[in-house]
Amino acid sequence: MPESSLKYSIIVAVVSSLLSAALTLIGALALQSREAEWSEKDQFSKEAVQTFHETISIVDEGYLALKNLQGAADARGWDEVSLGPWTDYMDFNRGWNQRLIAHYFKVERYFGTAMARQLIELQIDTDANSGPYPEGKKLYNFRALADDVEASIRFAAVERSIVDSGELGEASTDWIGAIESHRRRQADTSLMLLEYKKGSMRFARSLNDTLTQLGVKQVTVHPTQVQR
Repeated sequence: MPESSLKYSIIVAVVSSLLSAALTLIGALALQSREAEWSEKDQFSKEAVQTFHETISIVDEGYLALKNLQGAADARGWDEVSLGPWTDYMDFNRGWNQRLIAHYFKVERYFGTAMARQLIELQIDTDANSGPYPEGKKLYNFRALADDVEASIRFAAVERSIVDSGELGEASTDWIGAIESHRRRQADTSLMLLEYKKGSMRFARSLNDTLTQLGVKQVTVHPTQVQR
């Protein structure tokens, strides 16, 4: 074989070897990059699912605490309610509020600001149009709705104290009016609690839709049973 042909063959072999090694390296780097991207996306999805379950649990805990307060305050005056059930609820409420604030930022990260605002409003925004109430009704976040339910239960207990005190005179017009007002407030409280529960189900469904967009196949939701 002529010397020139030998040199050419050697050069071709070396270039081919280098090219093959370069292509192998590029492929390995590309695969590693894709795997890192998939791993990051998978981690994000896992964290989003965890946030979903934690947040729904917090919302349901708020509902159950209010429902327990309503039951404990039924047919009892404010003096009795304030020394037990209401104090217990307010102890729970302080910790619940802090958890809502913490999860606001988690929900915002994985599901967006509009969904986070349905938990608690951290900024004054009179134009906010999201909340657990359906379209056409007064809009709330769960924090504000819980505050209204608590206030309604508290006022009902005060009205009960007035009715039971005898100061209005039994069977008088004022006494009958106070009883009717008490009954209406109790009915309003029940309606607000029902809206809370319905809102929590809509909220969970919206979060789940976002998880589907992230590629999570299915998330099982175990809603708290509505108590009557």
